Amino acid sequence: KGDVTDLINVNSSANEMREKLASLPGLADISVSDDLTSGIKSFLVTFHGLASENQPTFTVNDLRLIGNNYTVFVERIQSLCCSVSLTLNGVDYHNDDSGKPLIFVYDEKFVVTKVFPDHGSVNGGTNVNLTVSGISSSTHNLEQPESRLMCIFGSDEVEGHWVDEETLFCTTPPSIWETEVSVGLRIGNVRSESMAHFAFHSDPVVMSVFPESLPALGMSTKTIEAFGIGFHNSSMSCVFNISVPAKGTQLQHRHVVHRRPAVFFNSSYMQCPYPLASVSLQPFFSATDLSWALNSTILSDSVLELSLENGADWYLIRTIPFHAVVKTTHVFPRTGPRAGGTQVMVEGENFSNSTHLTCKFGSALGPLAEYISRTRVLCTSPHYPMGYGRIIVPIQVAINGVDFSATSDVKFEYHEPLVLKDTSPLKGLSKGGTIVNVTLDETIMRLSAIQSENGVNVSQIEPPYGPETGGNLVAIHGSGFTPNQSTVCNFGNTTTPAYYISEEMVECVAPKPGAVAQVNFKLAVDGIATMPMPYTYLKMMKHGM
Repeated sequence: KGDVTDLINVNSSANEMREKLASLPGLADISVSDDLTSGIKSFLVTFHGLASENQPTFTVNDLRLIGNNYTVFVERIQSLCCSVSLTLNGVDYHNDDSGKPLIFVYDEKFVVTKVFPDHGSVNGGTNVNLTVSGISSSTHNLEQPESRLMCIFGSDEVEGHWVDEETLFCTTPPSIWETEVSVGLRIGNVRSESMAHFAFHSDPVVMSVFPESLPALGMSTKTIEAFGIGFHNSSMSCVFNISVPAKGTQLQHRHVVHRRPAVFFNSSYMQCPYPLASVSLQPFFSATDLSWALNSTILSDSVLELSLENGADWYLIRTIPFHAVVKTTHVFPRTGPRAGGTQVMVEGENFSNSTHLTCKFGSALGPLAEYISRTRVLCTSPHYPMGYGRIIVPIQVAINGVDFSATSDVKFEYHEPLVLKDTSPLKGLSKGGTIVNVTLDETIMRLSAIQSENGVNVSQIEPPYGPETGGNLVAIHGSGFTPNQSTVCNFGNTTTPAYYISEEMVECVAPKPGAVAQVNFKLAVDGIATMPMPYTYLKMMKHGM
């Protein structure tokens, strides 16, 4: 109402301040406390028994202060609202024992209620939005200088910008370690309360992926596996981006972007489900003439850029090349025993010297294949379940260990162990040329096949690869396992114990290898080893490279 107190010394006590204020009309019932922190003198004045419409407005006349290194301001912390009474009958209202009405107070402190995203890199640079409540017209003024608007992450402040009356945009500062901090806001000298937190984490580092390449057509890969450090189970997404050069395409350097939620296992292993229907090379080339898929020259520099989106942060996982489709045309020899171990030369097109070059006989994976040339690879037939009779299976080749060539007329025939019954004649000319008739003992062959069917059979190992550090669990699927067998796993020349799980599965832990990245895996049961199967150690890139 324009009333003015007497001069008040800046070093006055709380009682002196109260006496000066109480001298004004209508302000007898007040209390005052003072504080001196970091050289800042402050008074907290509380008015009792005033209705909301009678609350005073204060200003400070600082003309009598000498010097220029000071700031004087008045801030209303709380506003009174309403008297509170109690009634039991709707007619008679009751106050507290003193007879004075209870006063309800609204807190005018503004609060940061949410931050999104709520996690980001320790390197800073994550763009976030803060949701703020309790901003009044006296504190939120879109016309005030932006330099007064600061986002607070722990003890660090960065500049903020209003998006609307309740949303603020800012970019996180760097943090020297992984930690979680409260997130607040400062407008001028007024700080907010905080109900929001932001977690700083290290950037994920991918050391290897599997598979390391993808076929141009006929892909069967369902997931791309990533090995590394620093993976987080916080709304991670895998981003698939296909880039195709201009040569031989209908569109120049077109990019296809598709997102899929990542599957988190632990901080060093995650999977990216591959969107087969959405991400492929086929839209870039002819849909009727598929010869482009066999042309490695046209496909050169066509890549899948796989990235990890973690909140608002983006990390490139790996650039994975596309390879021309593999085709098989001939095989020699075309037959071999069910016991496996037959070396088979497979001829075809578009073979490459990769670390995961693998042959498949029917549904069984053979040991690691040997690359001979672009048109020839040397495979070894895996064990086939023992029994009587001949079985014909297709032979397929995969460059990446996953995506095998299409089934063709290239077949391999398994036969039971042969037992000779008779040969005639038993003599011949020294110059050769004698025709010899061989008779097989089918009765013994059939009996041996029936007896061997009750033995141990290994059909596959899962997964057939793991990190070069070892330590991952490998499942061996098959039949005939018993808990009383003496069973071990052989990874090349290194032996580890095998653990019985069921009649159809045992497990073992892959050891750390030597310098060899590819080994043959064998399961030894009571001293007898099964046919070898390929196992690949994935090379881990060093952190920071």
